[in-house]
Amino acid sequence: MREPVTPPRCSSSRGSGSRHASHVSDSAAPRARRSVPRSAAPSSAEPLGGVARSSASGGKAARGLRRFWTGVLTLAALGLAAPLVLGCEDRAEVSVARAEPHAERLVQIIAEDVAQVERGLPAGATALGKRLFPARAKDADAGAAGEADAGAADGERPVKDAMALQTALEDVRRENDDLRPAKSTFFAITSPAGIVWRNDQDQDRMAGQPLFDFYPGLKPAATGSAPLVRARGSMEAASGIRGREDAQWVVASPIREAGAASGPVRAVYASGWSWTSYAYRLENALQTWIREEMKDVDKPTKAPLTYVLLVVGEQVYGAPVVPVANLELVRGLPVLSELKASGKFKRQLSLSNRAFGLVALPAPALGDDVAVALLRSEP
Repeated sequence: MREPVTPPRCSSSRGSGSRHASHVSDSAAPRARRSVPRSAAPSSAEPLGGVARSSASGGKAARGLRRFWTGVLTLAALGLAAPLVLGCEDRAEVSVARAEPHAERLVQIIAEDVAQVERGLPAGATALGKRLFPARAKDADAGAAGEADAGAADGERPVKDAMALQTALEDVRRENDDLRPAKSTFFAITSPAGIVWRNDQDQDRMAGQPLFDFYPGLKPAATGSAPLVRARGSMEAASGIRGREDAQWVVASPIREAGAASGPVRAVYASGWSWTSYAYRLENALQTWIREEMKDVDKPTKAPLTYVLLVVGEQVYGAPVVPVANLELVRGLPVLSELKASGKFKRQLSLSNRAFGLVALPAPALGDDVAVALLRSEP
């Protein structure tokens, strides 16, 4: 599929560069001729070089003067346009060069963010098991044991009060060194069947919903076959934006009685983030780095315009402030296929007649088909 991309084209306003060179050659002379005030070019009645022209030769002189001024102004326009066009292309090239180290740093913090959640969640599940499902007294009577197993299989809530469940989720996160600073947008506890009992948000839009229907990859957590499972999917209640498509990256761990390493699964502990919310987190991190770098510059300067995007399969997500046109442009580029072939993706682009540099790198911590992309435009 052909890429819907044009070379960098900057607007002609001050601070925005010029239009692309192909546009200059097509229309520079007419624009230059129109831009000259009537008083700027001599008329046939005016002296040229101090010599008065007779009325008989006025028509020929006028035509000659028009050709003269047109040629002069055309050359001037082309002479001025060339440096501006080069400046526009230079800015896009500079943007690519400056975006690359930031993109590499974004890949690093993505790996750190994922590692925090994946380390902390199994430990958090153990803590929730101890708190919400304390060990029950063993009964020699097989009937009593059968009743206990049946209760676990039915997914009975450990406490009826939803606020108590929210408090437990908040306490466990606060007490865990990995989960406390985690960038997750939600933590939730579900029945073994995946029905959400409660999440940690004051306004719980997930309660009562079947989590496994939205994230089928989490089902193994209910069997206890692994201490941690990962999945992706789309759940409106977990969306980080309204009026725009969103999806989530999620993980889950089994919760067993008394936090034991084996035994029946009494509940599931899940966490994750929406792609739009996580892109916003990355955007904030990038802005912090840029502000720190600008402090070391002697001459005050404006900050570049930047957007952090997440390419997830065939979709592209960004923070709520990212224009939809930017998402669509990147969605039309062969980012993942080129990354698979060469490990790096770079482009010089034009968005709204402004030169941008685009750098994308794989983000394997989030999946084999996930990349982080950075759009940057110099001030």
